[in-house]
Amino acid sequence: GYWRNFCGVVSALAFVVLGATSLPRVRRGTYRVFYAVHVPAAWIMMIGAICHFKFIALFLLPNILYYWVLSFPTWVQQWVHARVDHDGVRRKKEEPAFRSLPSSEVHVVARGDPPPPSHHNVVSVTWIVDSNNCYQVRLRPPADTSARPRPVLAPHRGGVVRLCLPSLSAVWHPFSVTVDPRSQEVVLLVRATGPFTRGLLDA
Repeated sequence: GYWRNFCGVVSALAFVVLGATSLPRVRRGTYRVFYAVHVPAAWIMMIGAICHFKFIALFLLPNILYYWVLSFPTWVQQWVHARVDHDGVRRKKEEPAFRSLPSSEVHVVARGDPPPPSHHNVVSVTWIVDSNNCYQVRLRPPADTSARPRPVLAPHRGGVVRLCLPSLSAVWHPFSVTVDPRSQEVVLLVRATGPFTRGLLDA
């Protein structure tokens, strides 16, 4: 009776908050607010919906499992990195205006592909001024793409690719991507906020 109705109202309010903070103006303008509200509001919405109507759990369970499978490895990695760094020393924050990396430093591969050749490398890392510590990473794809097309080499503008750097992490990390039509280079937008992104930019 009353308890089920109360849970339903709480779930509905959480859904409204979730939708309001997902608007482009809020999400892009105040991302920290979006992230801080989005995750707890989603859980409150789902738990409230289950308490209101328990059979809805059958519809929510696949989504919850999918979320946990994707998020749990990242949480474990962040927990480990927060306590033990690779060299035991905290790295200092750097904000270079421009940096070129050797071809052997960073490689981008598509999921399931073998390690790429040495010329599949990061061309440059450029700090974007007044962007809240955001960097532009330009990647040069391998020259032999005609032999075996790879998803990472033909992303859609404004899409997402996943980056794996084994020396830093075995977890695949998503990044916003665009393509420079003049040079056919893949351009990623990276914000140095966690151990993987800081290690990637400091490599």
